[in-house]
Amino acid sequence: MVKAFVLWGISVWVFAVQAEVLPDFAQKPASWMAQLPWATLAFQNAIPYRVAFVKSDDGHTQQFLPLLVEKMEGLSYLSIADPRSATFSYQLNPSFIHGAFHRYSVSERWEELSVLLGVNTVVLTPPDQDWVVIGSEKGHVVERKFSPPAGIDAQHLYPWLRDSLGYNGVIVALRDGYCLVVSYRDLLKKEAQGLVLADSAEAFFVEKKKEKGEALIQAVSVEGNVGIFRSMIQAEGATFQVGDKVVF
Repeated sequence: MVKAFVLWGISVWVFAVQAEVLPDFAQKPASWMAQLPWATLAFQNAIPYRVAFVKSDDGHTQQFLPLLVEKMEGLSYLSIADPRSATFSYQLNPSFIHGAFHRYSVSERWEELSVLLGVNTVVLTPPDQDWVVIGSEKGHVVERKFSPPAGIDAQHLYPWLRDSLGYNGVIVALRDGYCLVVSYRDLLKKEAQGLVLADSAEAFFVEKKKEKGEALIQAVSVEGNVGIFRSMIQAEGATFQVGDKVVF
């Protein structure tokens, strides 16, 4: 009976959301997104933003995973560093190239690529080994190892990335009771619903065993990989923050 009542209450609230007249900014997710200092925001918060897939390096050369980046554009809010441009950047900046016997530390690798390529997420993809995802949270470089995906196209890479990170959306702005969420085109459908994860604003990785929802949100407008949401149900005292992670 309680479950039925809760579901009925949600359905009534959904109807109210659909019927309300949205302010202009809440009807244009891409426009709101374009107004954000996105790169700065991503580096200041634990928000994956731009990713470099590193195939191998020996301290003297860098090899990047041969991805067809042009076929991945627009499918995710994540920007993928083009392997050809990344290689060219190294060739033009010899000061970033170490001696052949140099072995990178995790933090050194992340810091170097963040400066040279403007990435804040690095994925090491050594052949026949686990892949390593490297990011930053609370001023520290963090890493996790995962089994590699079955392929290196968008169909395999993006699901692998969101499973590895532990979420598939991030709140990047708040205004007048609405939140702007970045995600993936295949997940952001009309009237999509998502669970905002508690204590996740400063976390780069969210482990499954630590997932705890603090609010249920629903899309009021969607454009590509960006959507504007409003809260349907939330825990007492819960407040949204930029950087909060979302699971759809």
